[in-house]
Amino acid sequence: MELAKEYLLEKLQEKAKELGRTPLASEMCKPSYRTYFRKFGSYNNAVREAGLEVNNCTVPSEDLLYFLERYLSKCKQKPKVYNIPRYATIINRFGSIENAAKIIGFENLFMKK
Repeated sequence: MELAKEYLLEKLQEKAKELGRTPLASEMCKPSYRTYFRKFGSYNNAVREAGLEVNNCTVPSEDLLYFLERYLSKCKQKPKVYNIPRYATIINRFGSIENAAKIIGFENLFMKK
């Protein structure tokens, strides 16, 4: 079922009212942050459109690498934007998914055969 943007913004505002602050993407379960990403291009775009303040929290590099390592260990393929949390942050922090993968020992996974 395709959710309307208005509905998603309402849910975001309701969660913000419940928490007394802008919810983190990880706190959005139903609908999930992935739904907001697909509809608005990013979770922060949805937050702005809902009239809320964007959270400016920095995720430690170790956590980003952990998310990627967990995915690569299980799936053995390059992740898509919806496969792992903080996909864009990983790219911004390390330059690319491939660069981050090299740091955690998965450099051979992206080599062309």
